[in-house]
Amino acid sequence: MKKKTPTIVMSLILFGCFFLPYFFMQSGFDIVFKSTFGMVGLGWGKYLWLLVPVSAIMLLLGESDGKYFIGKNTLEWIPLLTLLFIIVWLKIKTYSSIGNLLEGMGYGFWISLATSLMLKFYNPKRKK
Repeated sequence: MKKKTPTIVMSLILFGCFFLPYFFMQSGFDIVFKSTFGMVGLGWGKYLWLLVPVSAIMLLLGESDGKYFIGKNTLEWIPLLTLLFIIVWLKIKTYSSIGNLLEGMGYGFWISLATSLMLKFYNPKRKK
């Protein structure tokens, strides 16, 4: 397996998870672009959710031609830090306990979090 393949696969997974249930059975797309997300105080913060698919697209494009708009290391950190920041930010803004917040997270969020961890910390060795 080439060294680029895991990054390409994980980037596609991150992008696809944006359309799966992220939070209270609403996809990241619904949270950002539809006004049905009923959380008080989201405001500008709903656009933070876009950092995950945008960085996935930038990683995918960078792997395809070998030229990154921003450094690859930075692009690998963006999804992980964004998802962790969203957990902390929602905890501060809306919830009294972290347990209630984590119960509301959908499987798209958890897959995105696991994939972003693997994207950052998985380093395949090249075969000789």
